[in-house]
Amino acid sequence: MGLHKIYRDSGKTIYQRVLKGDITLKKVKRNKNYGLIKERIANIDFLREGFIDDPFKTCILVSKYDNRNQMRLDLVFNGERRSRKLVLGLRRIGPDIYAPVTFFVTKNKAFDYKHSKRIAVNDFKWIN
Repeated sequence: MGLHKIYRDSGKTIYQRVLKGDITLKKVKRNKNYGLIKERIANIDFLREGFIDDPFKTCILVSKYDNRNQMRLDLVFNGERRSRKLVLGLRRIGPDIYAPVTFFVTKNKAFDYKHSKRIAVNDFKWIN
């Protein structure tokens, strides 16, 4: 989401603060760095749609040869909206377990993982 650009806390701490109501959309919008994350927040429903409403049918199994993989991503879900490319990157944290690492929006339509394989997604299982 990019909330680390506004709050200097860890992702876990930010999550707990959101749950407690310490971090709200109203407060985030008042921050001078809101412009840096505005498009991510505006497209947050991409996550709900891709995992709940109309689950992703494919994803990208990221190759180590892709030079845009500085975050060591293992899986990427992507989509397009209003001339923007939406990218959700996940990293493997265990056997068949992946955790979200990044979500960003780019104007670069050519942004792709050209050395990576596209694979079918059959099922999701949420682990708390």
